[in-house]
Order: sequence, then C-alpha cells, then structure tokens
Amino acid sequence: MLRRHGIDIRDIELLKRALVHRSHSARSNERLEFLGDAVLDLLVSEYLYSRFPERDEGELTEMRAALVGKRILTECAERMGLREHLFLGKSEMGLDGRGRDSIISDAYEALIGAVYLDRGLGAAKRFVEAEILSGASDILSDERNVNYKSELQHLTQTEGRGTPRYRVRTTRGPHHRREFEVEVRIDGEVRGVGFGDSKKLAEQRAARQALEALVAVRQTSERREG
Repeated sequence: MLRRHGIDIRDIELLKRALVHRSHSARSNERLEFLGDAVLDLLVSEYLYSRFPERDEGELTEMRAALVGKRILTECAERMGLREHLFLGKSEMGLDGRGRDSIISDAYEALIGAVYLDRGLGAAKRFVEAEILSGASDILSDERNVNYKSELQHLTQTEGRGTPRYRVRTTRGPHHRREFEVEVRIDGEVRGVGFGDSKKLAEQRAARQALEALVAVRQTSERREG
C-alpha cells in the first residue's frame, strides 16, 4: 500500500496496529488515529498557509475542513484498498463484511500516524501530498457542488432535531469583495459558522461544519455503545 510512495514501514506490528478496530481487539488503532489526525491537520495547514497567502484564518479553516473531512479520507482509503486489510470484530463487519465508512477513515488517519512514528514527518508529508494534496484543487472546487444544507436538513430530520436556522452575523468588505459570516442554529444552539464571498456559500460552509460536528457526535455515541 505504501511502497508506491517510496515508504517502507520498518515496524510491521505498528502498521498492523493502524488497521485494528476496537471491535477486534483492545489493542486498537485509536491512539494512532489521535496522532494521525494531528499530523494530518498540521501538514494540511502548512500547505494551505503557503499556497493561499491571501486567505484569512477563517477561510483557511474552512478549506482545511474540506480537505480532511471523513468523505475525502474514506475516498483516499478506498483507492488504496485499505478496507480489505482492516481487522474488524463481527459486530462491525455488517452484511458485506467490510465495516462502516467512519471506521475506514479513522484507520486512514491511524495509518498516517504510523508512517509518522516509523519514518518521520518527511515521509508522512510525502504520503499526504500524494494522497490528498495532489487533488486539493479539485476537492476545494467540488465544495461548491455539494449541497450541505440539504444533507444537514436530512440528518436533523432523521435524528428528530429542529430545523436548521441560518443567520448572517456580519458582512464585511467593499461591495465588489463582500464577505459574509453566517451561523446555523439547531434547537437554538449554534452548530456551525461559515464564511464566503456570497451568503449562499457562507450558509453552505456553516452547514458543512454543523454536519461534520453532528456526525462526529453520532460516531462517538456509536463507539461507546459498541
């Protein structure tokens, strides 16, 4: 999986650990996932900071969220064939024996953590650049084509929550370069904040942030129940 990037893991047990879900063994990949998540955030943040010097902190945060979202990580893991190498307990295999997407995206982060520990930050950077950042332009442009507001509406209805309510917090800049800041509230609580050069884009980004937060809460609940 990794040799095509010139990365040869020396500690095979560490590599195996990255692929072990907690349903299979108590010695799971959760600690490696924690580390890999931090390494990934650092590398993507460094890339965005250098690549987009004109963007402010809020915009860079939005862009990073798009690049390290669970959907993108799952797609990258699928391209590697990572799912077929996971160690899962029977309770997580599902009807197809392959497990949930959240499990494979977590394993992908754990793999990044393993590469970092075994081969260092340089190797982890080469891996992330080849797997994620090489397609950053397409990922960031696709952001405008995903209807996060619709997805958030569907999720809140499914979970019996209130209807998402959007509100423009601030409008800044001259008329030809206007920037909107929008918040989305669910059951009266702010769940996401987005920035954009149009109200529509800012709403989409707020919806995406809220969606990812709610999905993370659900995944945490599922882990505890499991």
